[in-house]
Amino acid sequence: NSSFTLDGNKSLAGFSGDKGGAVYVADGGTLKITGGDIFGNTATTGGGVYYDSSNILEMTSGTISNNNGGGLYLNKGTFNMSGGTISSNVSSGTGGVHIMANATMSMSNGTISGNKNTGMGPNGGAITIYGTLNITGGVIAGNTSVGTNADIATFGYGNLTISGGMIESVYHSSSGTFTMTGGTVGTLRLLQSGTIS
Repeated sequence: NSSFTLDGNKSLAGFSGDKGGAVYVADGGTLKITGGDIFGNTATTGGGVYYDSSNILEMTSGTISNNNGGGLYLNKGTFNMSGGTISSNVSSGTGGVHIMANATMSMSNGTISGNKNTGMGPNGGAITIYGTLNITGGVIAGNTSVGTNADIATFGYGNLTISGGMIESVYHSSSGTFTMTGGTVGTLRLLQSGTIS
């Protein structure tokens, strides 16, 4: 049950592994990112961070960037992003943040940009949702995906709710819910039903 805080005085760079190039958080562990940098790391899954804990992962500042294998793989638990930047990460899956079925992400501020999905699967350049994503603020733009040509993609039973923020493109193909009550989406493709009000 360990806890680690990455602040403005710390950088994690040049590491490699199977799960989590720089950081692997097992169940019971906690990670807080209040500054600093996680960059230039490599992993099969979660080039920057692999999060496998039921505890809350918080990001209020700092960067997760230029990692190979994606920026953050959220296998379970909750990721709250209220600041910071996730950028220029690359993966054949999801470039930025991959949200599995038992995981939830809430974004109220910050930027997710310049991430790349290089594979043909149904993934987003910025975020792929098998679980739940709630967006109330922040910017998600300038990410690329070979498979969906979208910043955000839902799949499986993924749920997406947007009530604020600016998102360049969304690809909704899951059997889960899509609800939009606010914010801005530049390009929206609904392959399944959704609610916009």
